[in-house]
Formats: sequence, C-alpha cells, structure tokens
Amino acid sequence: NVITPGLKDDKNDFLTTYPKEDIFREDCSRSLKHVDIRIYSRWGQEIFTRSLTADETPVFWNGRTNEGKEAGSGVYFYQATVIFDTNEPSRQKQEFKGWIRLIR
Repeated sequence: NVITPGLKDDKNDFLTTYPKEDIFREDCSRSLKHVDIRIYSRWGQEIFTRSLTADETPVFWNGRTNEGKEAGSGVYFYQATVIFDTNEPSRQKQEFKGWIRLIR
C-alpha cells in the first residue's frame, strides 16, 4: 500500500477502500456503514484518527496528522474497525491492520 499525496499526478493521493472512480458506488454488497481508523508512526505514536459514516466520502487518510500537518515520508501502520452493511451478521464488524508507505 502506497500513497503519494502532493505529487500533483492525481494518483494515489489518499488511503481509501475504493478506486477514485468507484467512491460513490451504492451497489456494493458490502458497503461501508461505519469506519474507525487510526494511523501510527513506526514508533507507535498515534498521528491520525478518523471516524466516518456511510454518508461521508470514504477517504480515510490524506497523509496529514490530526493537527493538519503533512506527515513525513515513511512507513506507517494503520488499524481500522469497519462495520459493513451486509446480511451476514458474522461479517458485519471486521478489523483490518497493515502498513502503508507515504511518499512525498
């Protein structure tokens, strides 16, 4: 996972669940209902948190801290708790964790 905000190429500018052209899809069988996401530096410092509902654009992280400052290039850890709008109760709440590389 790589994001490159600020490179002015209009590609990979933010962390999201869908490609840019599919951001407002309503026919997805596992549509997002709610997301809580946290971004951590590689030293474990929480630098960004966000909570979104289905009514909001699913842009989870644009490479900025909670204070609005640009985070530096590097590797970051993300943790997301996602509630899906699905008919399968066992799949409604899911946890996702992983690494994301930020390149400026």
